[in-house]
Formats: sequence, C-alpha cells, structure tokens
Amino acid sequence: METQTNQIIKFMIDNTVIEDRVRREITECIEDQTQKLFYDMQDLQKITSFSKGHIMNTFFYDKRFEKIRKKVGKKHVFPAKETNEFLLEWIKEQPTD
Repeated sequence: METQTNQIIKFMIDNTVIEDRVRREITECIEDQTQKLFYDMQDLQKITSFSKGHIMNTFFYDKRFEKIRKKVGKKHVFPAKETNEFLLEWIKEQPTD
C-alpha cells in the first residue's frame, strides 16, 4: 500500500513590492492618457467604460460635445482636454437611480 504525503508550499509575499508595482502601473496609465492630444472612439470607450452604442445613444450628439468632436477624414477625433472636461460635467448632470 502506497502512502501519500502532503507537501505544503509556502509563499512569502512582500506587500510593499506589490503596492509599488500597482502604483507604477496606475501612474503609467494616467500619464499615457494625459499625454494624448486627441482621443479616438476606442480611447473614448476605454476611458468611459461605455460601448460605442452607448456613447452614441447618450452624449455623442449632445450639442456641447458636437462642438468638441472633429471629423478628420472618416474618423472622429476628440481633443483630450476638452473631452475630459465635458465628460466630467456631463456625468454630474446624469440622474441617479
């Protein structure tokens, strides 16, 4: 009859290393967004966590946003600073359920 032995594996995790890594990743994401001059639709979807359809149905045709967005060729672009300001104002206006 075979005898099974239970082996225990222990991991030691340095929380400060994890915290530093998370801070670095967050800082890089913030810097990446602040370095952009223009957003495209994919950026807009990423920063709002909205689908393209939801963006189109909620604020894309808002008169204030129409003044911000520009069509360059077949692509819409959105000046990052003005878009961020608009989105922060727009979200404050939304009703809470």
